[in-house]
Amino acid sequence: MTGGMAYEAMNNIGLLKKDIIVVLNDNKMSIAPNVWSLQNYFNELMTNDTYNRLRSKVWDITGVLDKKTSDRLRRVASKVEGGIKGVMTPGMLFEALGFRYFGPVNGHNVVNLVKMFEDINKMSGPILLHILTEKGKGPSYATDHPQKIHALNPFDKSTGVEHKKATATTYTKIFGTALTELAKKDKKIIAVNAAMPDGTGLNYIQEEIPERYFDVGIAEQHAVTFCAGLATEGFTPVAAIYSTFLQRAFDQIVHDVAIQKLPVVFVLDRAGLVGADGPTHHGVFDLTYLRLIPGMVIMAPKDENELRNMLYTATQYKRGPIALRYPRGNALGVKTGEFEKMEIGKGEIVKEGKDVAILAVGNMVHNSLLAAELLEKESGINAAVINARFVKPLDRELLFDIFSRFDKVLTVEDNTIAGGFGSAIAEFAVQHNLKNDILIHGIPDRFIEHAKPEELHEELKMDAKGISEVVREFLTKEKEYAKDKI
Repeated sequence: MTGGMAYEAMNNIGLLKKDIIVVLNDNKMSIAPNVWSLQNYFNELMTNDTYNRLRSKVWDITGVLDKKTSDRLRRVASKVEGGIKGVMTPGMLFEALGFRYFGPVNGHNVVNLVKMFEDINKMSGPILLHILTEKGKGPSYATDHPQKIHALNPFDKSTGVEHKKATATTYTKIFGTALTELAKKDKKIIAVNAAMPDGTGLNYIQEEIPERYFDVGIAEQHAVTFCAGLATEGFTPVAAIYSTFLQRAFDQIVHDVAIQKLPVVFVLDRAGLVGADGPTHHGVFDLTYLRLIPGMVIMAPKDENELRNMLYTATQYKRGPIALRYPRGNALGVKTGEFEKMEIGKGEIVKEGKDVAILAVGNMVHNSLLAAELLEKESGINAAVINARFVKPLDRELLFDIFSRFDKVLTVEDNTIAGGFGSAIAEFAVQHNLKNDILIHGIPDRFIEHAKPEELHEELKMDAKGISEVVREFLTKEKEYAKDKI
């Protein structure tokens, strides 16, 4: 109910007056604790001591009267209570939208629910049934940690403790702790989130600097426009949203942020292939949908130290919107240092070579380096590996150098091939009449199903072995093959 589409749909239903039953499952949670203001108002009033004491006293007083008088007074009291509930519950809102409102009722009383559904199913027109439930029914640890239990890794069923291996820190935690560190030094930094503080790493700033953390609920469109407003007042808003969910706010990024050239920082977690959540959660379109927006700067770090520096750079950038994206899961375990400001649009050569150039972005840089090692070891192919760092703007000086030294150039990204990093490189070549062979390697033009990220990388030839195979095939095929792949 924090998302505008819910109200849009209900308004449309109320106008059509069709037979439909809408169930509002009210469990005080979305993924994180609910921030629906109307629900908070409802909960406060329905649990108000004065209201409940008055209700109990009316029932107690009428209970000592004769049955006829008692029944008559209780019927009047019920009508009064119904009127009070009409004011106190969201019923008035739903009635105004054209619904008949029933509730709130206990959502865990299955027998009563079945009876209610049998009764309201006989009625005509739009009906809303408001049920109250509690998230996390089952083991005690589910009730104690309803937010954590929403997306849990394999765990001990007797204790709820996750089975964790000793691994490097996640990119999410690196971002969250880095932002908190920066916010302690810069009071203008504001963190904005759409109902996922733990998932995006903003739980750290939420705990340490709560007055500069805002959860707007599952309302990404509002989150972006809210950030735009903050930027107009001189703040540095950081919108941390999953790559796939930021798609919902594309219009607001364009109209409310980019056209005004407002310095909003977009941090896209879960970029690339995220694994078990499948095609709804893969963040494989962000380079494409952000790259086409005028004035947008787009960065992708190759490791955790570069992530910290990119975040610092983004908070210092004041010429317009800037975005950085990173994958789900563990970082590489490299040592991090003091924050360093990066030059906008500047890439780097991380490995020199002479036979082929691999232009990679984000976590594909590491895979490309491993692929280069395999190529050298197994085939004697000497591949150069370039960390683009920036998808927009491109490092023109570096690209002219690469295109002057290599006939064949391979781009690697964990974004859809259509309109992404490789497309930007191909456009650069066409604009400057460069005749090099270019092969774009990335996510094919289809929705990718769920599996572990490493399994998907293997399937799509985006792991070290796969990239090395793509390079070998690229070098052995005729020029026409490369053209067909663009």
